[in-house]
Amino acid sequence: MCSSLCQKIMMHRLHFRIFADYHQFYIWDPQASDQLAPEDWTEDDVQARAKVTEHVFVVAPIRNMEVPFTLEVHETEPLFHMVEWDHIVEASINVSSGRIEVHECTGGSHGEVSVAPGIYGVRALYKGLNTLSEDGLEGHDSYLVTLWPAVKRDFRVLKQYNEEAQSGRGDRIAPVTPPTPPGMRVRTGRFQSDH
Repeated sequence: MCSSLCQKIMMHRLHFRIFADYHQFYIWDPQASDQLAPEDWTEDDVQARAKVTEHVFVVAPIRNMEVPFTLEVHETEPLFHMVEWDHIVEASINVSSGRIEVHECTGGSHGEVSVAPGIYGVRALYKGLNTLSEDGLEGHDSYLVTLWPAVKRDFRVLKQYNEEAQSGRGDRIAPVTPPTPPGMRVRTGRFQSDH
């Protein structure tokens, strides 16, 4: 439960169950990004379970299934407790249109929020990554992305999840985050919000 200070500085909180097809979903400026996801994944991106471009932040969940996800937009950089999370990355994106949208890889929009145009810090926090079933389809993993007005910052991994060390079964599920399907670029119609 948030304190009164938390309520004061948090501008938006949205909860979703989002289908992480191809182990990814997007937080982006739908106008400035032209709703195009990055395709040039490197091994470092796969290990980081995220990728960022100027207007797009890609979250790469451990499951290629529907996963719980929360988006928060704050007035200032939020505090977090590193010990509560398995994996943490951060960067920044340029939200020049003043719109932040949550979008599936092969599905549609899950909604958007309006914010002041500018650069936003983005932090993605992952937990429950060691709760997957043998086939990798079930689990109690969840994901939180926080954004706040900030100056431009480089992508960095604050806490790296080591699946082999956690599960003791490193050969069970490799940390695979394939890029957007070959020959396909994500481009959809615009989402209209009631907000």
